[in-house]
Amino acid sequence: MEIWQLVLLIILGSIITFLLIRYIVMVFMIKKILLSTMPRYEKPEYPMFITYDDIKDKYPRNEYSFKSGKNLLSAFLYGKDNTKGFIVYVHGMCPGHIGYLSDIIELVNRGYQVFTYDFTGTGSSEGSSMKGVQAQAFDLRACLKFLSKSEEFKDKDIYLYGHSMGGYAVALDVNESSKIKACVSIAGFDEPLSEIINTSLTNDKTRKFMKKNRFKFLSAMVLIFGFNANKKASKELKKTKVPTLVFQGNDDAVVNYQLDSIYSKKDEINNDLVEYILVDTPPHNNHSTILASTECYEYQKMKEKERIELANQYGDKAKGYKESYDTYDVFKGNVANQDLMNKVDSFFMERK
Repeated sequence: MEIWQLVLLIILGSIITFLLIRYIVMVFMIKKILLSTMPRYEKPEYPMFITYDDIKDKYPRNEYSFKSGKNLLSAFLYGKDNTKGFIVYVHGMCPGHIGYLSDIIELVNRGYQVFTYDFTGTGSSEGSSMKGVQAQAFDLRACLKFLSKSEEFKDKDIYLYGHSMGGYAVALDVNESSKIKACVSIAGFDEPLSEIINTSLTNDKTRKFMKKNRFKFLSAMVLIFGFNANKKASKELKKTKVPTLVFQGNDDAVVNYQLDSIYSKKDEINNDLVEYILVDTPPHNNHSTILASTECYEYQKMKEKERIELANQYGDKAKGYKESYDTYDVFKGNVANQDLMNKVDSFFMERK
């Protein structure tokens, strides 16, 4: 080998080594950033949600726990004596399942048993962070495994119900158990990375950076979740034999119904067992209000206006918010959308 060839190899090797080290360092930095954007979801500063103490006399529950990865998750069964069906309720981003107690109460009132849990990094479950928007799918898989091995639950037919991250999780895990008889996915996204990039929660500058470094972000997600970090729900729905109902609002700012929602992939899915409902009537056509009654939405908007007015009156945001929330009625502020619930109820009962 000529000296110039050796020098060239050394130079090329140095460049490749430098680029590889730079890539690895950046991937680990992105991993740290991703985890920091999904910190542990603690109890909200103000009383926004119904708590279990508010309903425990009327809605007793049984408590369980199961492992998801290294974390022990807290699980709960509401309506133990009900006989209409067994729902596994998978919540979205909230301080545990309490953010969805209005839905859970409604399902119990309709005669269902509802099994739910606080997903990683929320409520009374372990976890220093929520890890990522796809973490709920891994937790649901652990939940289904727990149910299949439990003498109390192993023979139960399962109806899956999930919203947002939970909507993604139930669609992705719809084929994980032969006991799953029907599935309802509400405001669920199809693919985690695209959802993070395109959601309104990401600003334009960050979005541009993420698109430019998409593969690095994907690599960071693999470091956190393994090679299933970015699985598409649409691929599972395309082959599923489980009747599935997909709800999506056309004014959803969190999960864009034309870009990233499961609904947007309906032509690719092309499965007669998967049905779709596009909600286009305000105020129910947004990400969270899709679950809320009109009266609930109007009460929330009224209290929001009150908080702004009080903050301006006192010249002190904290004081204005505190006074408004001191009179906040969590039962008025958390009421299930009856029209959506009627459709869910009918869908499950037709598949009984």
